[in-house]
Amino acid sequence: MVQEKLPGLFDDDVPKPEEQQDVVSHASGMARLRKQVGASRTISDLYVPDAVIAIKEAAKCESLDALKTRLVQVLSQNSEETRIRNARFVIRWFFPDGIDGIAKKTWLAYEDNRILMDVLRWLYLSQEPVMGRCVTDCLFPIELGMRVPGTEFDRFLTSYYSDSPTKKTTQRLKANLIKLGILEGARGHDHLLVPLVPTGAIAPVPRISTKSGPFSPGEWLESLPGSAQGY
Repeated sequence: MVQEKLPGLFDDDVPKPEEQQDVVSHASGMARLRKQVGASRTISDLYVPDAVIAIKEAAKCESLDALKTRLVQVLSQNSEETRIRNARFVIRWFFPDGIDGIAKKTWLAYEDNRILMDVLRWLYLSQEPVMGRCVTDCLFPIELGMRVPGTEFDRFLTSYYSDSPTKKTTQRLKANLIKLGILEGARGHDHLLVPLVPTGAIAPVPRISTKSGPFSPGEWLESLPGSAQGY
């Protein structure tokens, strides 16, 4: 019996019209779900140092369970409960493709923290919908280096969730964007939009890759030096 081939992360098959309609319907359903009363409006703190530790520790692990156990041992938080929670977030955000995914492969190929940060940034934005949508809908249209008023984030979150966000939600949104290197603090409540150029952008080996969305793997991988493109 021939098993149906499931689409891979980098499949470039063009969806059929009825499949496109399904995607549109699903997106509309998700939008309605976000706007329902009681939908989650919590944005968790992003700990970039923990993510970097996790990727490097993953090079020594053969499974996500083993990695989680290791992170609970090596993360710096005093509380074991906090280390367990952070380990779960790190694995959800940065290992959606498994223990041998893009983050681990990138580190093994280059052992370069700057390139790794490019990949971590993409992974986080692709796995945390409200953060990714903020970049594409709120920040992307703004000219690089321009000031971003604090009210812009409140306006985005109100549109995303259909009602006013809590002060903590707005603070964490901005704080996580700063940790990702996308924003810088400015005077008052404004922030500056930072130009982002992937580290490998001057690599001599370009590659045409599938682009399936605003944070698709191809947009990052095509600019990396040769060996990571073999992912």
